[in-house]
Amino acid sequence: MKLKYLLAASVVSLSAAATVATPAVAQSITSGIEGEVVDESGTPLVGATVTITDTRTGAVRDVTANDGDFRVGSLPPGGPYTVTASAPGYEGQTVEDVFVNISGNTSFRFTLASSTAGSDNVIIVTGARAGVTQLAVGPGTSFDSETLENFPSITRDVRDIIRIDPRVSLEQNNDVDRISCLGGNDRGNTFTVDGIIQSDVFGLNGTPFAARNSLPLPFDVVEQTSVEFAPFDVEYSDFTGGLVNVVTKAGTNEFSGSAFYTFFDEGLQGDELELADGVQTINAGREERWGATLSGP
Repeated sequence: MKLKYLLAASVVSLSAAATVATPAVAQSITSGIEGEVVDESGTPLVGATVTITDTRTGAVRDVTANDGDFRVGSLPPGGPYTVTASAPGYEGQTVEDVFVNISGNTSFRFTLASSTAGSDNVIIVTGARAGVTQLAVGPGTSFDSETLENFPSITRDVRDIIRIDPRVSLEQNNDVDRISCLGGNDRGNTFTVDGIIQSDVFGLNGTPFAARNSLPLPFDVVEQTSVEFAPFDVEYSDFTGGLVNVVTKAGTNEFSGSAFYTFFDEGLQGDELELADGVQTINAGREERWGATLSGP
């Protein structure tokens, strides 16, 4: 369950977030890890144990690989996670610094070697050796917190981020950046925050957002965002074009925080516009946005 305190206005936005770690159930806001555990001949190791540790919180999930296959869902996106596969009489394997995203599960193939002298050592291996691959529920792209932090977003809006995907285009209409997915009309899109629809359900704004011109939550509290095109998973609904999905940050065992301040005034824009019939004076006005975030256990 997430406890959030949010104060937002058209000029000023301030937010603070705190979380209590409990399993989530919606696939659109969580991720998962799955795969198989086999021996050197490719035979599934029935009864092998796979341990998944979220190093941010210390939360541990253990699962038994029935018929050599395993699957763990409802994992908070991001990471890093540590994934360990072990079986009696075999040398275990651990993959560190695993990051998962909301576009689909991360798949592993552990190939365990017989241990010598009955020792059940666990060795650290690379993701390539463990056959790590990224699965997907359909065409789409996800953007993690590292991308969000490093990308030079001018508007502090997820529309700046998702347009990295070549299948997404922004069309300026009535001073609003309308999102077109695969050339489709933006009326077929939807927008969700932590799996809850926050879109323009009345069709008045010309954007997928409930707010006309900006992201209806502070940019700094976004953990991941994704844009999905026609996913086949039945848990996705209420759109025919594209889904812009945002997952907010969760707490960790370490306290962290951030602050931001942006402004816009007439000094950053010309005050006159030359037209065929004369000069038009422009009043740019002034806009300020500021806020802070705090996260902890």
